[in-house]
Amino acid sequence: MGNPSPVGEGSSFDGSDDFGETDYSTVNNEFSVFLLAKSDTFPISARTFNMGDPVNAKNAWGLKVGDGEIGFGVADGSDASFANISNVSGWVACVCKAKAGDYTSIKDWNGNTSFNDSAVDFTTAPTYPLCVGKRSDFGQYQNCDVAMAAYWSRTLTDSETDSLLDTTARRVSYL
Repeated sequence: MGNPSPVGEGSSFDGSDDFGETDYSTVNNEFSVFLLAKSDTFPISARTFNMGDPVNAKNAWGLKVGDGEIGFGVADGSDASFANISNVSGWVACVCKAKAGDYTSIKDWNGNTSFNDSAVDFTTAPTYPLCVGKRSDFGQYQNCDVAMAAYWSRTLTDSETDSLLDTTARRVSYL
């Protein structure tokens, strides 16, 4: 998984062959993801943190950071839902939440939010693993730094989200 780096710097992914992967492939009818990452450029089809089969838009979710944007989406094979925050740069921390048939949302550590009502049903287990630094279904790698990535099989409360983002913002000077 990426190149080892000193404590506080996270992992660097070179955009050509570095990535992290786990065989965790369970998606509940709701989930949350957290990412603390930095990327200046973003290949159009890459994902910073993702799981599933985005090529066929089946039971997938993806989170990207780069080109001044945070983008989060879920897909179920027939429909997709996206939330985006623009005008971001440097290190970015965000919490993304999705609830099947209800919504997709992002909140970053500056208090910016994006919310999308959605009828997407993504409850079937994905056919590809959970990945960091590359798209899970094929080798589209991203040049990025990732200090932390986390997945919860429930939606975090607003209080948990705010606490996580506040704690992260106070520690950014260590990166």
